[in-house]
Amino acid sequence: MHEMRAEHGPAAAGDHRPVDFWHVVASGADVALCGRELHRDAAVQPVQDDEPAAEQYCEPCLAAFRQKVTPVTPATP
Repeated sequence: MHEMRAEHGPAAAGDHRPVDFWHVVASGADVALCGRELHRDAAVQPVQDDEPAAEQYCEPCLAAFRQKVTPVTPATP
């Protein structure tokens, strides 16, 4: 099982920490599929309405995840 975990930027006004990127992480792991180590307290969070999440996904994580879940088609004789 995998989950999306936020990589937060520095705290902004009001102690709001914007999401820099969403990474794909195996459940319970601290290292994203791209190799970036994420703090366990970087909670799995829903995408906020004011954050354009589609532009914030880590592409190397998504590519590695697609490779894991894409079925291998056997060669036809």
